[in-house]
Amino acid sequence: MAEDYPVRTPIRRSLLRPLLMLGGERELVLAAGMVSVILIMAVATPVTIVMGLVFWGVSCTVFAQLAKQDPQMSKVYIRHVNKKIFYPARPHVSAADPEIKKHQ
Repeated sequence: MAEDYPVRTPIRRSLLRPLLMLGGERELVLAAGMVSVILIMAVATPVTIVMGLVFWGVSCTVFAQLAKQDPQMSKVYIRHVNKKIFYPARPHVSAADPEIKKHQ
């Protein structure tokens, strides 16, 4: 006779852990790296090289701080921005729009 206890399923932490690079979100860090490399390679003067390296360092620091708060902060922000302020009540997607009669 089998015992009546719940079965435990192991959950691997590697499947739940967010993809971070240098402590920040991978997409943001790579985008900042591309911008800084473009800045460095486009003009290639000592001033732009320093500006590109400073931008890289500051952006990686900011992204690491954001990832400490929420590892998916950019995705949450994009989803938040795409939401509408008001969703009007509608019957069905395929339903015809009601006619609006003007008073004369």
